[in-house]
Amino acid sequence: LRYDKHSQYGAAFAPRVSVTRIFNKLHMKLLFGSAFRTPSIDEIDLNYYLPPAKSEPEITPERAKIHEIEIGYMFNSEMTIICNFYRSRIDNTILFTYSSEGGEGGEGYDNSGTSGSNGLELEARLRKDWGYLTANYSYYTTSSSLRGVPYYLPGDRIGPLLGSAQHKLSLYGSYNLSTGLTLNPSLNYLSERYAYTHLDETSGEMTLSTLDPIILANLYVQYKDSFSKGLTLGIGVYNILDVEYKFIQAYNGAHPPLPGQSRRLVAKLSYNLNLVKMKP
Repeated sequence: LRYDKHSQYGAAFAPRVSVTRIFNKLHMKLLFGSAFRTPSIDEIDLNYYLPPAKSEPEITPERAKIHEIEIGYMFNSEMTIICNFYRSRIDNTILFTYSSEGGEGGEGYDNSGTSGSNGLELEARLRKDWGYLTANYSYYTTSSSLRGVPYYLPGDRIGPLLGSAQHKLSLYGSYNLSTGLTLNPSLNYLSERYAYTHLDETSGEMTLSTLDPIILANLYVQYKDSFSKGLTLGIGVYNILDVEYKFIQAYNGAHPPLPGQSRRLVAKLSYNLNLVKMKP
């Protein structure tokens, strides 16, 4: 239980409750969480100077609610699958904005509408003598009731948010080649993403574009206690397919996406001095 008392905005109560139950190999968890975020000093100050003129700041706190249901099943000591459903909601979202009311321009922070998302996550884990493998899938969407902040949305499209792929799939694991020597591959798939990429010379507005799905593949080989106990050698290749990954603003900030790193080779050398002897 959390209780806040703010000199400007008064008191707020933010409970978080979870219930977990295990039925042999099946487990379930219900979670309800709430949060209360007061505006910072800068947000209060810049709201006061944001047109139209006001006698005192009008910005109010954000309030968030999160609901989750998790269901997991352990098939045996080696394999587990977990499914998580969630719904997040933020009311009175604090947003950096610009106003030109009355012919007087100004920028600052103000409250917008309701934002958030609904989604699910699936994860499967397998652990064997030869190593382990984990697969993870996630999906989110925005409903009509959670679309109160158009600044975060790709135009009139219902479902996605700017800069964030609705579908994500990750695979990663480790294979024991020999004692201390492991092969560690990983694969990440991102579905299409939306971004404001460039300025349209005719309209003077930023152009909304769709970025193609991408696959990021990595491979890393690690050798523990190589040549000497405590010495670890590693070499890996990241972004093996040399795809063009871009960092996208999650709002229309009139800035094009920034380029990510291309294919790169990494070598690491580390040594553990082990100065403290741990008792078994």
